[in-house]
Amino acid sequence: MVAEPPKDIDEVPPDYRPDCDRAIWISGYWGWDDLRDDFIGISGVFRIPPDVQRRVPGYWLSVDNGWQWVQGFWISETAESIEYLPAPPASLEVGPSSPAPGLDYFYVPGTWSETTSASIPSVQ
Repeated sequence: MVAEPPKDIDEVPPDYRPDCDRAIWISGYWGWDDLRDDFIGISGVFRIPPDVQRRVPGYWLSVDNGWQWVQGFWISETAESIEYLPAPPASLEVGPSSPAPGLDYFYVPGTWSETTSASIPSVQ
């Protein structure tokens, strides 16, 4: 459960900005850190909007068991409204119903997949 977020961050954009008249400041926000079990400040940033797009900022939404972050996004400048869809129904997935076929398998909801050397990215 995520606690109520602190008040919005009153962040001042830095003097340095991209060399583009279209650059806009996207304010920072409070993000939830599961390891700390607390909020952390996420710094704002200058961005150059995609052509004919505008920014819809993210926000914290009060839900039954706490708070949920709704991510910001880009939308067409001509859009007059935004339709937010209801949450999907709860997953019917309950995990694997049988043990792994072998040590080289991992579970992806709905199926066991074999781990092969080709599927493991190498670190260089």
